[in-house]
Amino acid sequence: EKVKGDYFLDGDGSKHNFIEHAPKYRVIQLSTHAEVDLGDMMRSKILFTDIMGKNDFVTLDSIYRMKFNSQLAILSACETNLGRMEYGEGSLNFARAFLYAGCNSTLTTQWKVDDKTTSELLMKFYNHLLNEEYLSEALQKVAGSKLRNFLAVMTSNRVTGVITGLSITAIIQSSSATTVMIVSFVNAGLLTLTESAGVIMGANIGTTVTAWII
Repeated sequence: EKVKGDYFLDGDGSKHNFIEHAPKYRVIQLSTHAEVDLGDMMRSKILFTDIMGKNDFVTLDSIYRMKFNSQLAILSACETNLGRMEYGEGSLNFARAFLYAGCNSTLTTQWKVDDKTTSELLMKFYNHLLNEEYLSEALQKVAGSKLRNFLAVMTSNRVTGVITGLSITAIIQSSSATTVMIVSFVNAGLLTLTESAGVIMGANIGTTVTAWII
């Protein structure tokens, strides 16, 4: 009730309504399912309500060709930040597609997510935004002490920091994405500048190792 807006639920949660209405909203949230095709990223899809028993979806390629005027896109679906590096393009994923299409910020997932947990986190996130807090502050407070403690362990010294940065880069295939993520963590107060240095160094090493493997 606190979050005012237009909701497209069940049968109204169609591809047509998304394409027709989403570009005009300042904040977009998609609570649905996504399928990532690492073999052909442009065929990755975000699913909507089935039409006459047939799957209704938008592809990654379709998102790149849309035009948004949004401050924030929240992609509450599995692996919306997962992608693949393309020569001359960088990392291709839904997060980048929405940014390319005009969204100023995105909130995405790297792995498969639990619906109930995600719903609870998003409600806390919205509550902080309604208190006129910045996005980074809202994320910081939603993350809580558990994420801070986890990040502290993963960056407890330079060696573990480098290994963490190398591993993340190898998984998401982009040192730039890793660096942006780490800078966001520092800005949100989840990492210190000292802790982030080793991770960024590891991200650069991870890019070199990935190139050698290819």
